[in-house]
Amino acid sequence: MRHYTHILLLLICLLPCRLSAQVKDSDRLGMAINYFQDQQYHECLLILADLDKTYKLNPRFRAYLAVCHYYEWNFAEASKIFVAVLPQLQGLAPHEQSFYLFATAESLFYQDKFAEARPYYQQMMPLCYPNERGDAYYKIAFCLIREENYVEAYIALNQALTYYQQYRNTQDTQPRIRQIENMLYGCAEKMLTQIIAPTKTLNP
Repeated sequence: MRHYTHILLLLICLLPCRLSAQVKDSDRLGMAINYFQDQQYHECLLILADLDKTYKLNPRFRAYLAVCHYYEWNFAEASKIFVAVLPQLQGLAPHEQSFYLFATAESLFYQDKFAEARPYYQQMMPLCYPNERGDAYYKIAFCLIREENYVEAYIALNQALTYYQQYRNTQDTQPRIRQIENMLYGCAEKMLTQIIAPTKTLNP
């Protein structure tokens, strides 16, 4: 009987410690969310990464963790988390989904994984605001150029130019607009080369 009493007393002593740890971790999660909302992504990352190791955070908080990695330029880790959680975030507001898709695409893009990045840029199109589509089409075109698909790249560049001129035709975006115009010219030259080259082979 004394043995059971001893165990019971031990459990009673440990219970407040466990409850205290749970309260502490919930407070830390609240701190992380505050950091995230204040765009203090490094501080948020430190807390969420530690909590994720212990509890395996839900998809929404893991998306926050991926965003923190993205803003810290940890693109490999960001893309790994985003790719895993995106299928579980379908119920979110369209623009929040579009941001996660864009951040996924960018994380892959900056790892030179252009073929993997392109579908995420494409998926964000119906979800994002019109003034954001120029950036997405520009990056899609860049991916297509790296894949040497100059016809589709030319089409995407035209789309990008249209959206920039209609929604973001400001002094700040003039360098990008001029760059797109130069890329259109370059794509046209590449397409012409691809058409002429086989003709030269057939008619030496």
